[in-house]
Amino acid sequence: MKEIIEDTMTLEQINMEIDKLKQEAEKVRGRQTEVYTRIVGYYRAVKNWNRGKREEYKHRRTFEVPEESHLNTEKSSDIRELGKKRAQNSEDRKLTDIAAYQYFYRSTCPNCPPVKAYLAELGFTGSEINVDMDEGFEMAGELAVCATPTVIFRDSSGNELFRSANLQDLVKTFTKERAVS
Repeated sequence: MKEIIEDTMTLEQINMEIDKLKQEAEKVRGRQTEVYTRIVGYYRAVKNWNRGKREEYKHRRTFEVPEESHLNTEKSSDIRELGKKRAQNSEDRKLTDIAAYQYFYRSTCPNCPPVKAYLAELGFTGSEINVDMDEGFEMAGELAVCATPTVIFRDSSGNELFRSANLQDLVKTFTKERAVS
């Protein structure tokens, strides 16, 4: 081993290099970086988490969907097209054109029951899709429904007129339209 070190650097040279690097490291000045991440529904500095959550954070893994993934190629173009149609439809929409709705919900969603109650008040016919079920989850994926509650309103031909993802937007949309009429 000593012969290998002598060929490249002597032990004394290595120790001097280590001392030099230690001195340089001591001169480095800066501030501790504060890391914020999501915990139990909101963002907070990791240093302020309790001991159990900090331990849990150490075990978290991040991942990325590969570029060549079918989700990034086929679905993304479909979703872009769906977004363009939705934007165009929202410009042309009239509440009088609504023939039915699709209401996507989860059993554990705290915001879903008020939306369901408001839909009942509106008096439109519609269907309820539970995304906790395999069929509902699959349908939500096909229609680019990314959150619950989501309500998709359709005309008599089945074309999407517009969608809403919370009670406030629904109330605002229907109140504004009724005021204009």
